[in-house]
Amino acid sequence: MLTYVLIAAEKPLLTHIQQKIEHIAQEYLDKVYTVYGEYDLLVKLKTKNPEQVNLLLREIKHVDGVQYFKTYVVAVATRAWDVVPKDKIIQHH
Repeated sequence: MLTYVLIAAEKPLLTHIQQKIEHIAQEYLDKVYTVYGEYDLLVKLKTKNPEQVNLLLREIKHVDGVQYFKTYVVAVATRAWDVVPKDKIIQHH
């Protein structure tokens, strides 16, 4: 189960939040990105079931400096090369 979590954070605590998330979600964490915009972090989680996601989100929401977050659970995954015909892909040389 692939889940993306967008996290709005208190800027001075950003490094602390990243470290806590890495510790909390270590075996389920695929990547943590720092992003610009309304949110500050984008977390990619890979879990086996919704219960694991719920447990992780409960812990993440209590990390000092996390203001709020939004989650997106992937319903169907495709690959760009499966969707775009090969003759339409632009090659750079």
